[in-house]
Amino acid sequence: MITFDPTSSNNVYSNEKFKQLDGFLSIEDARVSLAEFLFNNLGLTVELLFNLKIFPFQEIILRSWFDHNFCLNVWGRGGSKTWLCAVFCCLYPIFYPRTRIVLASNAFRSTRRLIQQIERFINAKEADLLRQCYYEKKGKLEFVRRADEMTLDINEGQIIAIPLNEKVRGTRGDILVVDEFLMVPEDIYKSVLMPFLTARNDIQEQLELEELKENLMITDDLSEEDLALAKSTKKIIGLTSASYDFEFVYRLYLNWIEKATKQGISRSYFVSRIGYQALPEKLIDKEIVEEAKSGGENTASFQREYMAIFSSSSDGYFNIRKLHEFTVKEGDLPCVQLKGSPDAKYVLAIDPSLSDSGSSDFFAMGVYLLNPDHRSITQVHTYARTGTGADLNGHIRYLYYLLSSFNIVMIIGDFGGGNFNFITACNESNYFVERNIKLSFVDGDFDSEDYLEQLRVARSSYNLSGKRICYTQKFQHIEWIRKSNEHLKTQIEMGKVYFASKLTGHEERFKRAIETEIPIIFQDKIDFEKGILDFIADQDDLIEQTKRQLALIEPKVTSGGTMQFDLPQHLRRSKSIGRARKDNYSCILMGSWIAKTYFDMSTQIDEPVYNSFEPILI
Repeated sequence: MITFDPTSSNNVYSNEKFKQLDGFLSIEDARVSLAEFLFNNLGLTVELLFNLKIFPFQEIILRSWFDHNFCLNVWGRGGSKTWLCAVFCCLYPIFYPRTRIVLASNAFRSTRRLIQQIERFINAKEADLLRQCYYEKKGKLEFVRRADEMTLDINEGQIIAIPLNEKVRGTRGDILVVDEFLMVPEDIYKSVLMPFLTARNDIQEQLELEELKENLMITDDLSEEDLALAKSTKKIIGLTSASYDFEFVYRLYLNWIEKATKQGISRSYFVSRIGYQALPEKLIDKEIVEEAKSGGENTASFQREYMAIFSSSSDGYFNIRKLHEFTVKEGDLPCVQLKGSPDAKYVLAIDPSLSDSGSSDFFAMGVYLLNPDHRSITQVHTYARTGTGADLNGHIRYLYYLLSSFNIVMIIGDFGGGNFNFITACNESNYFVERNIKLSFVDGDFDSEDYLEQLRVARSSYNLSGKRICYTQKFQHIEWIRKSNEHLKTQIEMGKVYFASKLTGHEERFKRAIETEIPIIFQDKIDFEKGILDFIADQDDLIEQTKRQLALIEPKVTSGGTMQFDLPQHLRRSKSIGRARKDNYSCILMGSWIAKTYFDMSTQIDEPVYNSFEPILI
């Protein structure tokens, strides 16, 4: 191991001193000089150790991450920020042995992918020199997997991947890397992330630093570099795309820019914002960018995703600010649920898609908690799979999982071209037959002009114990599309539609969830411990995706004078697997509507029936 002091005041990131070297050096001086040279030239270091060439801007970013404590990086798609972060995590422990790096994200699989990229870098066939830096003693990487943690022993230190929840509070480390920083709520940042940076890891080391600082204070040549040695070397590196200007990450972005330009503390803060135009041409996929901006570069979604520009408001019909406002606060209840409360009632909305294409619409389902006292709903569980993610049997088994885990009192589904084929397929499947489950439909047509009469018809045929709880919604009814969207918009603005808080943000419920053996029935081949965390991460993420789908919806009047509600034209054109979709929006649209009818059915007063006989004269 090459050892030197990277915090020494002699390091000014200049190669002038190396030009002056002459003659022979001792082995120790040669090692130190080489280490200093590699530290001063990170681009060359990456090329030597990884056998990879990086772009000049990437070397600048790496240098900034090395030199600053608070780093926020707002980049557009295609910037390879996660890839570069993996390079950093491999490099930093070489110069700072015994470093503990904590990787955290709301979606645990994101941090797991990051640590796996680190492993790939070290194990790459061409990275012989990098591998020697880590394999000198044990000869292999110590890679440990647990239910909600992955650990990699690296150069007498550790890299730990964990979900972004209260677990961070009890984790000790020197560097915290947070992926998808825009998903971090303000209270989590203040109560969890900031204490992480101020918590002391090594008391003995802190005492030595305090003693050093006292010794330095009595000297006459005290420099900024000397003081930097005495202060904390902890770091936080946030990676994110742009979001909306009312969200916390934008306020933090402005705050850190102000601090980065303030004299005296500027060395502690670093902020970068990089859109696709600033990236080297070889780094971005031109076809994807051109397809994305086919609707114009002035669209809010394109500016956020690719240009790293924060949006002032939503371009859509539904106000993203309201959707954000009526999301349950992190750590509060109700949070995302994997199993429902026995005494609660839920409605289920289904937007089926039986295509086997990976670029198809989602087969989507949404579970909504009913609050009869306020006639409101809360989205607590979501399902969204493409044709490559699950087949028909997978959808059927997932529906059974929802029916057995939630007290579902009504089911509404897209009419689907003549009959609700998915429910028929469920009833005829061996999975339902073996479990003696058969779903059937209530009578009545809630699109009818005589709505109250249809409520009476539906109420008389409704049977919860007999599973006669299904209703088919005809999306071909243009008038219903207008009314249902107006109804949902009104419900959102009146605070009648809520979105559950993240399960990962509620420590007690999260621990209970990962200890509960919930079958990941659409991921049979995936290890259970890995699957349950992916399952939770999916649920937390799908709540956010639903809100963002709502924010993208825009109304349009056709040439025939009818109102349509759809994604922007440039998003509809995309045929890629990762294209924008609106199927979870369709579910919440139907869920809000069927909740309204269920509340109306429950409160409707039956008119008394009078049986009488009136004789008439013939």
